[in-house]
Amino acid sequence: ILAAALLGVGIGADDYRPRFDVLIRATRDLKAGTVLGDDHSPAIEALIGPAAPLADSRPLPAHLANGNRLVQPVARGTVITREMVAAPADSPLWSLRARQDACFFSGPNADR
Repeated sequence: ILAAALLGVGIGADDYRPRFDVLIRATRDLKAGTVLGDDHSPAIEALIGPAAPLADSRPLPAHLANGNRLVQPVARGTVITREMVAAPADSPLWSLRARQDACFFSGPNADR
C-alpha cells in the first residue's frame, strides 16, 4: 500500500519485482570509520525510495548498511550510498541482494 501511495507504482500480484527500498539519511555529520547502526540509531533516519540495483552512486538499502563502516565522511542530510560503505567480505545478505538484482533488474523483465 505504501508503494502504491508514495511511489505511484502498482501492487498487482502478477509482478513480484521489487518496488522500493528502505534507505537511510545521516541526521548529523558522520566521520569515516563510523559503524552504521540499525533503524533505532539516532545518527540515521529511514526513508523510502524506489528499488534499484546496487551501484556506487545509488542509495544503499538500510539493511545492507547496518553494522558496516563508512569509508568516507558523510554530511548531515546526505542519503547513504553504496560507495560510502565498506562491503563485508563474505556476507550472505549482500550475496542474496546481488542475486535479487540480477534476477529482477536485468534481462527481459528489467523494464517492467
